[in-house]
Amino acid sequence: MNIFSLQIQTIKEMLDWRVSLDILLLTLLIFFLYRTIKTTGTGKIFFGILIAAGIFIVARMLDLKGIEWIYSNLSQILLLALIIIFQPELRKIFERAASICESLDVGGGPIGCPDQFSIAHEYFRSQLART
Repeated sequence: MNIFSLQIQTIKEMLDWRVSLDILLLTLLIFFLYRTIKTTGTGKIFFGILIAAGIFIVARMLDLKGIEWIYSNLSQILLLALIIIFQPELRKIFERAASICESLDVGGGPIGCPDQFSIAHEYFRSQLART
């Protein structure tokens, strides 16, 4: 009984409001990422990226120098490649965020959003108008 009460006390000490907020925010982030991948149809690309990351982790664990060398050299251009590959999806995400910000009427910018967000919103709106 004493060990059980000690375990409950330890759990109560670990679960303060910051931990709960952290778990909630991470859960929302994962949910929105999943929903975005599901709705934009990029699931196969994302799954391929996860497989490549898994291969890298296995290669690192097994100390496979050739694969590690290839991945370390490819990682230098990976971020740019991901931005290019997911450019249409990123545009949709920014447009959705801008429309949410407009509908909530938050901030002090000209369209009800913070200034930096307003600039990005106007840029993407003009880009969409061209297409």
